[in-house]
Amino acid sequence: MVFIWLLLLCLVTVKRLYAHPQLPPPTGPYKTGVLNLQVTDPSRKDLFAPTEDRKLMFSIFYPTNESASPRELTPYITPTVASLFEQQHPIPNDSLTTIIGNAKPNANPLPLTSPKRLLFSHGGGTSRLIHTALLEDVASHGYISVSIDHPYDATAVEFIDGTIIYRDLSPFTATLLDNWYRQRLDDIYFIDRLTSDLSILYGTPQAVSAAAVGGHSFGGAAAAGAMIESHNYTAGFNFDGAFWNNSILGNAENPFFIMGGPVRIPDGDTSWDTFRAAQTGWEREVIVNGTQHFGFTDFGILVDVLGLERTAEIDAFVGTIDAERALEIQRRYVMDYLDWVFGEEEGELVQGPSVEFPEVDFIPLSQARR
Repeated sequence: MVFIWLLLLCLVTVKRLYAHPQLPPPTGPYKTGVLNLQVTDPSRKDLFAPTEDRKLMFSIFYPTNESASPRELTPYITPTVASLFEQQHPIPNDSLTTIIGNAKPNANPLPLTSPKRLLFSHGGGTSRLIHTALLEDVASHGYISVSIDHPYDATAVEFIDGTIIYRDLSPFTATLLDNWYRQRLDDIYFIDRLTSDLSILYGTPQAVSAAAVGGHSFGGAAAAGAMIESHNYTAGFNFDGAFWNNSILGNAENPFFIMGGPVRIPDGDTSWDTFRAAQTGWEREVIVNGTQHFGFTDFGILVDVLGLERTAEIDAFVGTIDAERALEIQRRYVMDYLDWVFGEEEGELVQGPSVEFPEVDFIPLSQARR
Protein backbone atom coordinates (compact mmCIF):
# COMPACT_ATOMS: atom_id res chain seq x y z
CA MET A 1 0.00 0.00 0.00
CA VAL A 2 2.84 2.37 0.87
CA PHE A 3 4.50 1.52 -2.47
CA ILE A 4 1.33 2.38 -4.41
CA TRP A 5 0.98 5.67 -2.52
CA LEU A 6 4.60 6.58 -3.28
CA LEU A 7 4.12 5.66 -6.95
CA LEU A 8 1.05 7.90 -7.20
CA LEU A 9 2.94 10.70 -5.49
CA CYS A 10 5.77 10.37 -8.04
CA LEU A 11 3.32 10.44 -10.94
CA VAL A 12 1.65 13.58 -9.60
CA THR A 13 5.07 15.20 -9.13
CA VAL A 14 6.10 14.36 -12.72
CA LYS A 15 2.84 15.77 -14.02
CA ARG A 16 3.42 18.99 -12.11
CA LEU A 17 6.96 19.22 -13.41
CA TYR A 18 6.07 18.79 -17.08
CA ALA A 19 2.43 19.87 -17.47
CA HIS A 20 3.31 23.36 -18.68
CA PRO A 21 1.03 25.53 -20.83
CA GLN A 22 2.21 25.07 -24.41
CA LEU A 23 1.90 26.99 -27.66
CA PRO A 24 -0.40 25.38 -30.25
CA PRO A 25 1.47 22.70 -32.21
CA PRO A 26 2.76 23.52 -35.69
CA THR A 27 0.66 22.29 -38.60
CA GLY A 28 3.34 21.16 -41.06
CA PRO A 29 4.67 17.66 -41.76
CA TYR A 30 8.02 18.21 -40.00
CA LYS A 31 9.04 18.46 -36.38
CA THR A 32 10.85 21.67 -35.46
CA GLY A 33 14.15 22.59 -33.87
CA VAL A 34 15.39 25.92 -32.56
CA LEU A 35 18.86 27.40 -32.23
CA ASN A 36 19.34 30.62 -30.21
CA LEU A 37 22.49 32.53 -31.09
CA GLN A 38 24.45 35.55 -29.91
CA VAL A 39 26.59 37.27 -32.54
CA THR A 40 28.59 40.47 -32.99
CA ASP A 41 28.89 42.45 -36.21
CA PRO A 42 32.50 43.72 -36.25
CA SER A 43 31.84 45.91 -39.29
CA ARG A 44 29.73 48.52 -37.48
CA LYS A 45 29.33 50.31 -34.18
CA ASP A 46 26.02 50.40 -32.35
CA LEU A 47 24.26 53.74 -32.84
CA PHE A 48 23.13 53.59 -29.19
CA ALA A 49 26.51 52.45 -27.83
CA PRO A 50 28.98 54.13 -30.21
CA THR A 51 32.12 52.58 -28.70
CA GLU A 52 30.79 49.02 -29.07
CA ASP A 53 30.33 46.72 -32.04
CA ARG A 54 26.69 45.90 -32.73
CA LYS A 55 25.65 42.78 -30.80
CA LEU A 56 22.54 40.73 -31.64
CA MET A 57 20.45 37.78 -30.51
CA PHE A 58 18.46 35.77 -33.02
CA SER A 59 16.62 32.45 -33.20
CA ILE A 60 16.60 29.97 -36.07
CA PHE A 61 13.59 27.65 -36.33
CA TYR A 62 14.08 24.77 -38.74
CA PRO A 63 12.69 21.36 -39.74
CA THR A 64 14.06 18.28 -38.00
CA ASN A 65 13.22 14.59 -37.61
CA GLU A 66 13.86 14.70 -33.87
CA SER A 67 11.07 14.67 -31.33
CA ALA A 68 11.43 16.67 -28.13
CA SER A 69 10.75 15.13 -24.73
CA PRO A 70 8.95 17.33 -22.16
CA ARG A 71 12.23 17.66 -20.27
CA GLU A 72 13.85 19.30 -23.34
CA LEU A 73 11.18 21.96 -23.94
CA THR A 74 12.38 25.01 -22.05
CA PRO A 75 10.34 28.21 -21.37
CA TYR A 76 9.82 29.94 -24.66
CA ILE A 77 10.42 33.42 -23.26
CA THR A 78 13.28 34.68 -21.11
CA PRO A 79 12.70 35.88 -17.51
CA THR A 80 13.41 39.61 -17.91
CA VAL A 81 11.37 39.92 -21.11
CA ALA A 82 8.52 37.97 -19.49
CA SER A 83 8.54 40.19 -16.41
CA LEU A 84 8.48 43.39 -18.46
CA PHE A 85 5.58 42.16 -20.60
CA GLU A 86 3.67 41.18 -17.46
CA GLN A 87 4.18 44.70 -16.10
CA GLN A 88 3.17 46.40 -19.34
CA HIS A 89 0.24 44.25 -20.44
CA PRO A 90 -2.81 42.55 -18.82
CA ILE A 91 -0.95 39.33 -18.03
CA PRO A 92 -0.42 37.93 -14.47
CA ASN A 93 3.02 38.06 -12.89
CA ASP A 94 5.20 34.95 -13.07
CA SER A 95 3.02 33.33 -15.75
CA LEU A 96 4.80 33.74 -19.09
CA THR A 97 7.89 31.74 -18.11
CA THR A 98 5.67 28.71 -17.45
CA ILE A 99 4.82 28.49 -21.17
CA ILE A 100 6.82 26.23 -23.48
CA GLY A 101 7.05 26.11 -27.25
CA ASN A 102 7.22 23.09 -29.55
CA ALA A 103 10.71 23.32 -31.01
CA LYS A 104 13.51 21.10 -29.71
CA PRO A 105 16.56 23.18 -28.74
CA ASN A 106 19.69 22.36 -30.77
CA ALA A 107 18.07 19.47 -32.67
CA ASN A 108 19.84 18.13 -35.74
CA PRO A 109 18.46 19.96 -38.81
CA LEU A 110 16.83 18.07 -41.63
CA PRO A 111 18.87 18.24 -44.88
CA LEU A 112 17.18 20.49 -47.46
CA THR A 113 17.95 20.39 -51.18
CA SER A 114 16.79 23.95 -51.88
CA PRO A 115 16.56 25.78 -48.54
CA LYS A 116 14.32 28.83 -48.26
CA ARG A 117 14.42 31.34 -45.43
CA LEU A 118 12.09 33.82 -43.80
CA LEU A 119 13.80 36.68 -41.93
CA PHE A 120 11.48 38.25 -39.33
CA SER A 121 11.71 41.61 -37.53
CA HIS A 122 9.64 42.19 -34.37
CA GLY A 123 7.59 45.29 -33.53
CA GLY A 124 8.93 48.31 -31.72
CA GLY A 125 9.21 47.72 -27.97
CA THR A 126 8.48 44.00 -28.22
CA SER A 127 10.72 40.96 -28.80
CA ARG A 128 11.70 38.33 -31.33
CA LEU A 129 10.32 35.77 -28.86
CA ILE A 130 6.63 36.69 -29.20
CA HIS A 131 6.30 35.45 -32.79
CA THR A 132 7.29 31.89 -31.97
CA ALA A 133 3.88 30.33 -32.68
CA LEU A 134 4.03 31.57 -36.27
CA LEU A 135 7.72 30.90 -36.91
CA GLU A 136 7.62 27.36 -35.51
CA ASP A 137 4.81 26.68 -37.96
CA VAL A 138 6.77 28.08 -40.92
CA ALA A 139 9.66 25.75 -39.99
CA SER A 140 7.33 22.76 -39.76
CA HIS A 141 6.53 23.29 -43.46
CA GLY A 142 10.17 22.96 -44.50
CA TYR A 143 11.39 26.56 -44.26
CA ILE A 144 14.14 28.13 -42.18
CA SER A 145 12.63 30.98 -40.15
CA VAL A 146 14.96 33.47 -38.51
CA SER A 147 13.66 35.79 -35.79
CA ILE A 148 15.89 38.81 -35.07
CA ASP A 149 16.04 40.86 -31.85
CA HIS A 150 16.90 44.55 -32.23
CA PRO A 151 18.69 45.78 -29.06
CA TYR A 152 17.77 49.26 -27.74
CA ASP A 153 14.51 48.99 -29.72
CA ALA A 154 13.22 45.70 -28.26
CA THR A 155 11.66 45.83 -24.77
CA ALA A 156 14.72 43.91 -23.60
CA VAL A 157 17.23 41.52 -25.13
CA GLU A 158 18.74 38.85 -22.89
CA PHE A 159 22.02 37.57 -24.26
CA ILE A 160 23.55 34.16 -23.72
CA ASP A 161 26.48 35.78 -21.89
CA GLY A 162 24.08 37.27 -19.33
CA THR A 163 24.03 40.79 -20.73
CA ILE A 164 20.62 42.51 -20.84
CA ILE A 165 19.99 45.50 -23.11
CA TYR A 166 16.81 47.46 -22.44
CA ARG A 167 14.91 49.69 -24.81
CA ASP A 168 16.18 53.23 -25.23
CA LEU A 169 13.44 55.27 -23.54
CA SER A 170 14.48 58.66 -24.88
CA PRO A 171 11.58 60.91 -25.95
CA PHE A 172 10.28 60.00 -29.38
CA THR A 173 11.93 62.12 -32.06
CA ALA A 174 12.48 61.64 -35.77
CA THR A 175 16.18 61.07 -35.05
CA LEU A 176 15.46 58.31 -32.53
CA LEU A 177 13.07 56.57 -34.92
CA ASP A 178 15.51 56.92 -37.81
CA ASN A 179 18.31 55.40 -35.71
CA TRP A 180 16.10 52.48 -34.68
CA TYR A 181 15.06 52.02 -38.30
CA ARG A 182 18.59 52.27 -39.73
CA GLN A 183 19.89 49.69 -37.29
CA ARG A 184 17.00 47.35 -38.08
CA LEU A 185 17.88 47.39 -41.77
CA ASP A 186 21.55 46.72 -41.04
CA ASP A 187 20.60 43.98 -38.56
CA ILE A 188 18.51 42.28 -41.25
CA TYR A 189 21.34 42.48 -43.79
CA PHE A 190 23.90 41.13 -41.30
CA ILE A 191 21.75 38.18 -40.23
CA ASP A 192 20.89 37.54 -43.88
CA ARG A 193 24.59 37.27 -44.77
CA LEU A 194 25.30 35.16 -41.68
CA THR A 195 22.57 32.64 -42.51
CA SER A 196 22.69 32.67 -46.32
CA ASP A 197 24.60 29.39 -46.72
CA LEU A 198 23.20 27.97 -43.46
CA SER A 199 26.64 26.85 -42.27
CA ILE A 200 25.78 28.42 -38.91
CA LEU A 201 23.00 25.81 -38.62
CA TYR A 202 24.43 22.76 -40.44
CA GLY A 203 28.11 23.22 -39.60
CA THR A 204 29.10 23.15 -43.27
CA PRO A 205 27.97 25.40 -46.14
CA GLN A 206 24.77 24.45 -47.95
CA ALA A 207 23.29 25.82 -51.15
CA VAL A 208 22.78 29.57 -50.77
CA SER A 209 19.15 29.98 -49.80
CA ALA A 210 16.64 32.49 -51.11
CA ALA A 211 14.94 34.66 -48.51
CA ALA A 212 11.71 36.49 -47.84
CA VAL A 213 11.53 39.19 -45.18
CA GLY A 214 8.62 40.10 -42.93
CA GLY A 215 7.78 41.78 -39.68
CA HIS A 216 5.23 43.16 -37.27
CA SER A 217 4.55 46.87 -36.77
CA PHE A 218 7.88 48.78 -37.03
CA GLY A 219 9.42 45.48 -38.15
CA GLY A 220 6.99 45.36 -41.07
CA ALA A 221 8.21 48.78 -42.19
CA ALA A 222 11.81 47.56 -41.85
CA ALA A 223 11.00 44.51 -43.97
CA ALA A 224 9.72 46.79 -46.74
CA GLY A 225 12.70 49.11 -46.35
CA ALA A 226 15.16 46.22 -46.68
CA MET A 227 13.46 45.09 -49.88
CA ILE A 228 13.44 48.60 -51.32
CA GLU A 229 17.04 49.39 -50.39
CA SER A 230 18.71 46.10 -51.28
CA HIS A 231 16.36 44.37 -53.76
CA ASN A 232 17.81 41.07 -52.44
CA TYR A 233 14.58 39.54 -51.16
CA THR A 234 12.12 37.35 -53.03
CA ALA A 235 9.11 38.76 -51.18
CA GLY A 236 8.05 40.65 -48.06
CA PHE A 237 5.12 41.16 -45.73
CA ASN A 238 4.01 43.58 -43.04
CA PHE A 239 1.77 42.75 -40.07
CA ASP A 240 -0.12 45.91 -39.10
CA GLY A 241 2.78 48.33 -39.31
CA ALA A 242 2.85 51.93 -40.51
CA PHE A 243 5.53 52.43 -43.13
CA TRP A 244 8.47 54.66 -42.27
CA ASN A 245 11.40 56.43 -43.87
CA ASN A 246 12.37 54.94 -47.27
CA SER A 247 9.50 52.44 -47.16
CA ILE A 248 6.73 55.03 -47.55
CA LEU A 249 7.38 55.96 -51.17
CA GLY A 250 9.83 53.22 -52.23
CA ASN A 251 9.27 50.43 -54.72
CA ALA A 252 9.88 46.93 -53.39
CA GLU A 253 9.57 45.59 -56.97
CA ASN A 254 8.99 42.01 -55.75
CA PRO A 255 5.70 40.84 -54.15
CA PHE A 256 4.63 42.49 -50.90
CA PHE A 257 1.69 41.51 -48.67
CA ILE A 258 0.08 43.64 -45.94
CA MET A 259 -2.14 42.11 -43.24
CA GLY A 260 -3.61 44.34 -40.55
CA GLY A 261 -6.52 45.16 -38.30
CA PRO A 262 -9.53 47.37 -39.04
CA VAL A 263 -8.11 50.30 -37.00
CA ARG A 264 -4.96 51.99 -38.29
CA ILE A 265 -1.99 52.35 -35.93
CA PRO A 266 -1.28 55.20 -35.40
CA ASP A 267 -4.72 56.72 -35.88
CA GLY A 268 -5.08 58.38 -39.25
CA ASP A 269 -1.95 56.86 -40.78
CA THR A 270 -2.02 56.89 -44.59
CA SER A 271 1.36 55.28 -45.28
CA TRP A 272 -0.19 52.01 -46.50
CA ASP A 273 -1.83 53.91 -49.34
CA THR A 274 1.32 55.73 -50.44
CA PHE A 275 3.43 52.57 -50.15
CA ARG A 276 0.98 50.56 -52.23
CA ALA A 277 0.73 53.27 -54.89
CA ALA A 278 4.51 53.18 -55.35
CA GLN A 279 4.69 49.44 -56.05
CA THR A 280 5.29 48.06 -59.53
CA GLY A 281 5.24 44.44 -58.34
CA TRP A 282 2.39 42.35 -56.94
CA GLU A 283 0.86 43.76 -53.75
CA ARG A 284 -2.20 43.06 -51.63
CA GLU A 285 -3.72 44.52 -48.47
CA VAL A 286 -6.03 42.47 -46.26
CA ILE A 287 -7.87 43.35 -43.06
CA VAL A 288 -8.58 40.69 -40.41
CA ASN A 289 -11.76 41.81 -38.71
CA GLY A 290 -11.86 41.51 -34.94
CA THR A 291 -8.12 42.02 -34.49
CA GLN A 292 -6.13 44.67 -32.67
CA HIS A 293 -2.46 45.55 -33.11
CA PHE A 294 -1.07 42.94 -30.71
CA GLY A 295 -3.32 40.26 -32.17
CA PHE A 296 -0.52 39.80 -34.73
CA THR A 297 1.84 38.50 -32.04
CA ASP A 298 1.66 35.52 -29.66
CA PHE A 299 -0.16 37.56 -27.01
CA GLY A 300 -3.67 36.34 -27.87
CA ILE A 301 -2.53 32.73 -27.76
CA LEU A 302 -0.69 33.33 -24.47
CA VAL A 303 -3.95 34.55 -22.93
CA ASP A 304 -5.64 31.34 -24.11
CA VAL A 305 -2.99 28.85 -23.00
CA LEU A 306 -2.80 30.52 -19.58
CA GLY A 307 -6.58 30.18 -19.25
CA LEU A 308 -7.12 33.89 -18.63
CA GLU A 309 -10.58 35.41 -18.82
CA ARG A 310 -11.11 37.51 -21.95
CA THR A 311 -11.75 40.90 -20.37
CA ALA A 312 -12.48 44.16 -22.15
CA GLU A 313 -8.88 45.20 -21.42
CA ILE A 314 -7.51 42.08 -23.12
CA ASP A 315 -9.88 42.47 -26.08
CA ALA A 316 -8.66 46.04 -26.55
CA PHE A 317 -5.12 44.66 -26.59
CA VAL A 318 -5.42 41.65 -28.95
CA GLY A 319 -8.93 41.95 -30.41
CA THR A 320 -12.23 40.13 -30.01
CA ILE A 321 -11.44 37.40 -32.54
CA ASP A 322 -10.79 33.92 -31.12
CA ALA A 323 -7.02 33.68 -30.57
CA GLU A 324 -6.65 30.26 -32.21
CA ARG A 325 -8.58 31.50 -35.22
CA ALA A 326 -6.37 34.58 -35.48
CA LEU A 327 -3.26 32.38 -35.34
CA GLU A 328 -4.73 30.01 -37.94
CA ILE A 329 -5.31 32.96 -40.30
CA GLN A 330 -1.77 34.24 -39.87
CA ARG A 331 -0.24 30.79 -40.32
CA ARG A 332 -2.36 29.86 -43.34
CA TYR A 333 -1.92 33.16 -45.17
CA VAL A 334 1.82 33.40 -44.52
CA MET A 335 2.37 29.82 -45.70
CA ASP A 336 0.12 30.32 -48.73
CA TYR A 337 2.09 33.44 -49.59
CA LEU A 338 5.53 31.89 -49.08
CA ASP A 339 4.65 28.77 -51.04
CA TRP A 340 3.38 30.94 -53.88
CA VAL A 341 6.34 33.35 -54.08
CA PHE A 342 8.82 30.46 -53.88
CA GLY A 343 6.94 28.53 -56.57
CA GLU A 344 5.64 25.67 -54.44
CA GLU A 345 1.88 26.35 -54.71
CA GLU A 346 -0.59 28.59 -56.53
CA GLY A 347 -1.20 31.00 -53.67
CA GLU A 348 -4.99 30.88 -53.64
CA LEU A 349 -5.58 32.60 -50.29
CA VAL A 350 -3.48 35.70 -50.91
CA GLN A 351 -4.93 36.33 -54.37
CA GLY A 352 -8.47 37.18 -53.29
CA PRO A 353 -11.36 36.58 -50.86
CA SER A 354 -11.96 33.07 -49.55
CA VAL A 355 -15.18 31.56 -48.16
CA GLU A 356 -12.96 29.65 -45.72
CA PHE A 357 -11.88 32.91 -44.08
CA PRO A 358 -14.79 35.38 -44.13
CA GLU A 359 -13.03 37.47 -41.46
CA VAL A 360 -10.43 38.50 -44.06
CA ASP A 361 -11.32 41.43 -46.32
CA PHE A 362 -9.25 42.40 -49.36
CA ILE A 363 -8.84 46.16 -49.84
CA PRO A 364 -8.38 47.28 -53.46
CA LEU A 365 -5.92 50.14 -53.81
CA SER A 366 -8.66 52.32 -55.29
CA GLN A 367 -10.69 51.83 -52.08
CA ALA A 368 -7.80 52.13 -49.60
CA ARG A 369 -8.83 53.71 -46.31
CA ARG A 370 -7.65 57.22 -45.62
